[in-house]
Amino acid sequence: MCPAWIVNISKHLRTVHEVANEKQRGLLAQLGRHRVRLANLVCPLCGKLVKYPESHLEKGHRGMSESSRSATVRSLERSVTAGKLKILRDSEPAIPLVPDFSQHEAPPNVQLPRVMAVPPQEAASPPTAAEELTLMQI
Repeated sequence: MCPAWIVNISKHLRTVHEVANEKQRGLLAQLGRHRVRLANLVCPLCGKLVKYPESHLEKGHRGMSESSRSATVRSLERSVTAGKLKILRDSEPAIPLVPDFSQHEAPPNVQLPRVMAVPPQEAASPPTAAEELTLMQI
């Protein structure tokens, strides 16, 4: 993500980074605004499947510092967004996607935890804890 301080993220992505695909731009804008929906994910610290990861980190891991908790939530947001972008990229949209942090060209210091992103058609049945743990180990 661009380190610049942005007021209108969507316009910035469209004009500066030339992100023409509206869905990609929406996902990246949500990430930039910290509006990524985090639900039904495996906690990266204890491995439990939790419905609300942010609340779980606050109540279940009280020894965590605020900065550490924020970094963990941000990491989850990035990994969920990366999963959604991968699904979008695999669907081969009419308007091609601009390469971003979630592809293999990402800098080596960017390590994202593996979190399953559920495609919209599968959203009705959340993954089981065993499925989530399998995906985290890949």
